[in-house]
Amino acid sequence: MYQIIRYLIVGSLSLALQSFCLASHNRAGEITYQWMSGYTYKITVVTYTKESSPADRCELEIAWGDDKIDTILRVNGLMDS
Repeated sequence: MYQIIRYLIVGSLSLALQSFCLASHNRAGEITYQWMSGYTYKITVVTYTKESSPADRCELEIAWGDDKIDTILRVNGLMDS
């Protein structure tokens, strides 16, 4: 009986606190690339985030898989309606 009451209390608290939790991740996004020549690629990263979210940052890192990482600056644009 004690365990049932404990589960009910924990479950109720979890549901009550759920309204205070906010997601801090990107809402959507895509990465596209175009081979230019040799080892040169043009990469476009499009992300959609809420402006007040910690995921809304001014730069992104691209990891190439060979221990090399490039940092690209973000160009902020308006969404088409």
